[in-house]
Amino acid sequence: MPWSLLHPGLTPLAHFFGPTELTIAGVPLGETYTGNEPHVVYAHLPKPITQPVVALLRGGQKAGEILRFLAHLGLGALELWHVRSLPEKDDLFYNELVPEALELFSEVKVRSFPPQPLEKLLASQAAGLVVTGRPQEEESHARFCARLARLPVNVVVVDIREPLPDFSGGEGPVALQHPPIPIFPWGSFPKARLLARKNELGLKVATALPTLNEEATVAKVLATALEVKASGFLDEVFVVDSASTDGTARVAADLGVPVYQASEVCPELPPASGKGENLYKSLFLTAADVIIWVDTDIETITPSFFIAPLTPLLVSPGIQLVKGFFKRPVRVTEQGTALGGGRVTELLVKPFLNLHYPALASLVQPLSGVTAVRRAAAEELFFPNHYGVEIALLLQIYRRWGTQALAQVDVGEVIHKSKSLEGLAEMSFQILQTVRDLNSQALTGGRRQDLFLRAYDELTNVTLMAKAFPISWRPPKRTLEQANGQAEERNNALGAG
Repeated sequence: MPWSLLHPGLTPLAHFFGPTELTIAGVPLGETYTGNEPHVVYAHLPKPITQPVVALLRGGQKAGEILRFLAHLGLGALELWHVRSLPEKDDLFYNELVPEALELFSEVKVRSFPPQPLEKLLASQAAGLVVTGRPQEEESHARFCARLARLPVNVVVVDIREPLPDFSGGEGPVALQHPPIPIFPWGSFPKARLLARKNELGLKVATALPTLNEEATVAKVLATALEVKASGFLDEVFVVDSASTDGTARVAADLGVPVYQASEVCPELPPASGKGENLYKSLFLTAADVIIWVDTDIETITPSFFIAPLTPLLVSPGIQLVKGFFKRPVRVTEQGTALGGGRVTELLVKPFLNLHYPALASLVQPLSGVTAVRRAAAEELFFPNHYGVEIALLLQIYRRWGTQALAQVDVGEVIHKSKSLEGLAEMSFQILQTVRDLNSQALTGGRRQDLFLRAYDELTNVTLMAKAFPISWRPPKRTLEQANGQAEERNNALGAG
């Protein structure tokens, strides 16, 4: 065997590590190795290796060596775990280590965890084998191995004492065409520091909450937004409603939150309705420098949904748009149906971005309803009236300012209403409508209508159903107000609420 198996208890590693061109020493985690091999594996294997291989790394040269080591051993899929710490460590992980992993492995799953003891993380997460690096100091190495050896988790500590040979061959590794859009480590900034930064810049921040029959959830969303406002991070909180027929407007009014009907804002425009219309009309209701849009059907709302997307705009003046992403746990209904979120994103939008906008393929949730934008940038954009608004804003920002104007942040966990398959198909159709129009030669606003046909297989024949989907494009606010001479008048009438 081309690697040194110095202990019979490490036999399960044989199918994982060999054969290989490297000479590797394998020793139990609790022992000290004194041999001459330049590549050493310390292992602790309390149970069978049946689940995925995980690399628990922070970044840097040694972490990159470990990735190349695992790739040389023939691994095709890898989970890459990262415990968030200092911003500079997070940058190493996302800007250097993740791109390298994507080059080396056919399938990479990246997971990010809040700061926590190593024992707690490994005990709470499922993994077949956790691979990590060796601390440089011998004393730290001994303590590290002793901690890991107490866990009922398969662990390998890789100690690469000399640089790995070049295994890339004649063609070399595949290079990424575009670096991934970074996940901004907003949690690394103390809130007091962020608030001081906001005040130093003199930025006014508003959250505009789009609603349509959200009586069941809007109270908690609004209460959370008001809590964030009381802490100083928000200057305005208001609702833009789409003529809800339930108690949404009443709930907001009872909490003292202004409610505006989208149809009554800029009534001179042709009528239209939908989420995009609500977001567009919010531009006319505030003079704030930054607008945060948050969906109001979120059952698990927390202050991070407002503070996290704001942070990159406070720290990096070049960023124009921030997309929040979140975990969407599966929920089982009384009928036994598993409700997993993000189906349109995973089945339609991500494949589309990979093919046509690969620079945006690293966005975790490009359709996220948690978005922060600089108002000056938003006023330069066209808005479709319906669900296509998220992809429309993203693509326009990217085309005008590039990926350096984009950031993404982890806001937590979301549970909200899940659409039926029919509803998801209609949403997908609206997104495709939007992309088609954005790719047209001249987008000037206005309204058009498309027919969505569905074929249903009945018992005796095929039934064809049709539904019309209008799409109304609102012109950039700045263009509209310049044409109407209204900009100064509106700005004079607005103030922080």
